Amino acid sequence: MFVEPQAEFGSYELIETTVTYRSLDFYRDNPVQVRTVVDPRITPPPDLAQLVDDRITRRTGKETDVEVAFVRSQESS
Repeated sequence: MFVEPQAEFGSYELIETTVTYRSLDFYRDNPVQVRTVVDPRITPPPDLAQLVDDRITRRTGKETDVEVAFVRSQESS
């Protein structure tokens, strides 16, 4: 979603993604926790977390809770 050549969210630099669930949660249909950290190069839409959530749910058929954290970063030369 963030790093493919024609990624839907390619305007954001992906820094980190964390997926948290316990084995039993998967079988009990409990939502998987997804946390994505990005450095936005443009102003993000207010519903970016929901857009990511919807796409993951469509592709996996599993409920997720998505958090998108925005970090502005700099590197020295």
